[in-house]
Amino acid sequence: MEISKDQIATLIDHDLSNSAQMLGCFLVSSSSLNPETSPHLKAENLILLGDALFREREFRRAINTYKQALQYYKTIPKQSSTVSRSSLSGRSSSPNSSNISAINENEVKFKIAWCYSALNENKAALVEMDGIPSKARTLPMSLLMAKLYRNSRHNRFAIACYKECLRHCPYVIEAIIALAELGVTAKDIISCFSQILNRSGRAFYDQIDSNRWLQVSIRRSS
Repeated sequence: MEISKDQIATLIDHDLSNSAQMLGCFLVSSSSLNPETSPHLKAENLILLGDALFREREFRRAINTYKQALQYYKTIPKQSSTVSRSSLSGRSSSPNSSNISAINENEVKFKIAWCYSALNENKAALVEMDGIPSKARTLPMSLLMAKLYRNSRHNRFAIACYKECLRHCPYVIEAIIALAELGVTAKDIISCFSQILNRSGRAFYDQIDSNRWLQVSIRRSS
């Protein structure tokens, strides 16, 4: 019976990660034995296996698998890797995401960082996140960095990352609560919304009635 990446991705999406892991191991083994398998396909297979291992909470194995995928990725011709990056520019950032049609190096680094974070290895996780250009960081990436910095007691950097989260989206309540717990004033937190207000106009500010719900969130965190 032939195994496809789509079948493994479907198993992962349905939380059947144990079956996905076993099939993923078979797929990776088969592709590694086939000299005609491209580095790109080998990397894709490894990322799928890494996703299954992540779901099984086998974080150490997932890290090693993702890193193997990146090694294959580095051997892909530069033009092909550029196409891969651009084709996934709008893909959702999540370590649980498994619908892989191309390879995004930043997404894989993010997944590795998630695994290190789950193992309470904050320093290693931050090293991976630092390898992602700041302009390429999505909201989940910024939120993870904020948590890592806070856990490492680098509060100044944590505050900067939490504020960046609010610039992405003003409804990230956990970022608002974290900023309040770190001693940031309500006025300073509201100022993080300025970029969104400038883009959306006064109507946005009126709709969310930010003073009211923001003050409630801060009071609950104190």
